Amino acid sequence: MVKLISWQRQLAFLLAALVVGQVAHAQSLSFDLPMEYRGQVVGQDRALPPRLFGSVDVLHNETAFREAAEADIGGPTLPIRLAGEFEQQEAIIVCCNDRYEDFASVFVDIVRRTRGRVNLIAIYDDDDVALRAIRDITDAGIVADHVWFLRVPLNTFWVRDFGPIVGRRGNHPTIVDFEYSSFREDDDNLPVVWSWMTECELNKLSLSLDGGNLLTNGTGLGITTTRFIDENRQRMQRTDQLLAWTKAQLGLSELIVLRPLNNEDTQHVDMFATFIDAHTIVIGQLDPRIDPENARILDENAQALQRIRMGDRQLRVVRMELPPRHDGVWYPYTNVIFANGLLLVPTFRGDDQRRLSRALATYQRILPKWEIQCVLTDDISSAGGSLHCTTMNLPFKALPGDTLPAVYLQRLLTLDSNP
Repeated sequence: MVKLISWQRQLAFLLAALVVGQVAHAQSLSFDLPMEYRGQVVGQDRALPPRLFGSVDVLHNETAFREAAEADIGGPTLPIRLAGEFEQQEAIIVCCNDRYEDFASVFVDIVRRTRGRVNLIAIYDDDDVALRAIRDITDAGIVADHVWFLRVPLNTFWVRDFGPIVGRRGNHPTIVDFEYSSFREDDDNLPVVWSWMTECELNKLSLSLDGGNLLTNGTGLGITTTRFIDENRQRMQRTDQLLAWTKAQLGLSELIVLRPLNNEDTQHVDMFATFIDAHTIVIGQLDPRIDPENARILDENAQALQRIRMGDRQLRVVRMELPPRHDGVWYPYTNVIFANGLLLVPTFRGDDQRRLSRALATYQRILPKWEIQCVLTDDISSAGGSLHCTTMNLPFKALPGDTLPAVYLQRLLTLDSNP
């Protein structure tokens, strides 16, 4: 069993007691951690001032924090490498905020299916939400010794778009932080907070690019959609300059711009594509009799990618039939979670089982050593996203040390009963 330091043990027993009904009422919890943290921002000579990361209410009026969050560092000076999601993962981040009700069933299913594959870091912003999540896990009879909890302010659970994009510069992890929605300040600050906690260098880029609109193959190829061009046109008028600058910051040799799906609100590339390995990508396909415009868009995207060569090899494009938009909602089979030999594929109630079976068979054919499982995503899909959108992969050695930053995390469900 895992031995926890005293503050963790006390908190864990309190929460566990509440889960089993031994505590009738819980006031807001606070945690004072016996550790100070000094973060570093690339290009900034001074470190952030020490701060106890206790209740993890990072003060928005704290001058040094705001300066770090708003700094425009201009990007890394040495090449970095962004891993493919199909590579070994250190952990996966998920978020539980005040819209947890919309995410609860998906969260519990992710917890159930990833045990033995990868650690989960569940970020929450309210103690009652954390207690509800723990209760849901417990009621489902899940052994969740791979789940850790971390309290950080949040606005939404779409962590793929705003979470820390962790790459490596040589032997050191580094965080790439794009601008995010001005209406979601807490979400936008998460990469800064993560850098602060983990002592990873932070590269803030004055560009807007949601994480769901960037896929990389781990060897220098990235894909995005025209949304990236449109959102940054005021920053750089010339598309070629924008792409050249972005490639330099991300360590990419190629950044391919595709057309997004029509009538799909996010306009993200992960709604119709996913890399399977460094030389293989899955691109969605739609029946032209049902949706001729989007069928044509996906065909053109596939044709553009088929012309790409990485070294002496041509990029392999595998087509996969996607469910058509239903009542304004998309259910893309490409919006997947990679979890160290486990692939989680989104599906929905009422899905065409023959189409789903073909999709799963395709994944099994091109990932013969992987386990392929489905997760029902009705509750989150109606909000405009899917599985991939709710998670952020932390690649192997994404942290400076060899283990998770346990001093900041609460492992609440695996307890050592010894005092």
